[in-house]
Amino acid sequence: MLSLVKEIINMKKLNVALAILVTAVMAGNAQTSVNSEAVGYVNVKIAAGTGTAKKVSYVSLPLLDKGFSITGKTLGTITGVTSTTISDSTAGWTAGALSSPATPFLIGIKSGTAIGRIFHIASSAATGGAVSGTANTATTVTISSLDTGSGITDLAAAGVAVGDSYEIYACDTLSTALGSPSTTGVTSGASVAVADSVVLVVNGSAVTYIHNGTRWSKVALGTPDASNVPLLPNYGFAYSRLGNTDINLTSTGYVPTTARKLQIKNSGVSLLAQFFPVDSTLQSIALQNTPGWVSNATAASADKVILVNSSGVSSTYFYNGTGWKRVALGTPAADTTAIPAGSMIFINKLGTATGYSTLSQALPYTL
Repeated sequence: MLSLVKEIINMKKLNVALAILVTAVMAGNAQTSVNSEAVGYVNVKIAAGTGTAKKVSYVSLPLLDKGFSITGKTLGTITGVTSTTISDSTAGWTAGALSSPATPFLIGIKSGTAIGRIFHIASSAATGGAVSGTANTATTVTISSLDTGSGITDLAAAGVAVGDSYEIYACDTLSTALGSPSTTGVTSGASVAVADSVVLVVNGSAVTYIHNGTRWSKVALGTPDASNVPLLPNYGFAYSRLGNTDINLTSTGYVPTTARKLQIKNSGVSLLAQFFPVDSTLQSIALQNTPGWVSNATAASADKVILVNSSGVSSTYFYNGTGWKRVALGTPAADTTAIPAGSMIFINKLGTATGYSTLSQALPYTL
């Protein structure tokens, strides 16, 4: 984890260009209705290294992927909830189709107390880094340990209820999003020292991945296959680029239409994606309202946020109880510090408290 913190402090700017294309799209199930939804893309530049030294970029993949075809509903109403499952008695899904390791799916809650929650649907096998569990049936999905390990141990306790509406989304993986040496130019190698590397924070722990020339693999004993590791839309990752050319990724999808709720670790590091496709500010993101957030007049005794400005300079911020301040001479006010669409926020919380707290963010635009 210490090496991740050092990389983040020294990172350069993640160049993000956002374009939103508003179109009329079809949404629904067998009784399809027409809604006006915003479809867009985010161009993400992973900055080049030197060929011998790495450069770190913060990467997040905003927008929601509805560009897929399945049997059964993609929108519906929940008819049953257990601690780890969500059911729709008329869903009509193909058993196992939402639980294929190589093509993971998400389920988002669209109404009720848990509105804004997005859960990863467990895969049917631990293949290529997939998060295994019970495969979906025609009417029921099981939530994976990516969520149950981050404090959502009981869906009902988290507010999911019968009568809430839901929507299904596709989810990127390391292989589908980041490609290979022949598709995106990833620099592969037998070890972290000679390859591009990716760091995810999974259930509070930092995990490193590289492409070994054949597939994405976890940096661990036996170099386990990591091709199917999901990249969740609420969180980001650190990409350390060794290759001496930029990598340009395009994330496409639908603009979120509800507020969001997600889990933030009570101590240590969380990597928060700038989920909404509009610029925000430190004040509007409202991390200071997260339960357990430590505010203090002294930076050393407060929780921290690290951002990068348009000049590529990283800066650290803290909340003093009445406003955001930058850690610099005179502790200048920072409430209006911009957080660009498509960027990522590094959060470092003090202390040793276990568990997670819920961050709630209102929809920052009017549809």
